[in-house]
Amino acid sequence: MNWADDDDVFPDWSLGVRLETFTDELGWVAGYSKDWLPDGSRRLWECPAPPGYHAASATW
Repeated sequence: MNWADDDDVFPDWSLGVRLETFTDELGWVAGYSKDWLPDGSRRLWECPAPPGYHAASATW
C-alpha cells in the first residue's frame, strides 16, 4: 500500500525503490515524495527513516 494526498508528486524512481524492497516479511518501506505547492513549486519531503525496507518492529 502506498498513500498520497492531492499535493504529492512522486519522482519517477520513487515507487520502483519501494517495489524493489518488497519481501514476504512483515515490515514497511520508507521513501520520499514531493509536495506540490499552490504557487506551482515543489518541495521534497524526506522521511526521517532512510529509504528502503524496515522490519515491523523498527522505530526511528
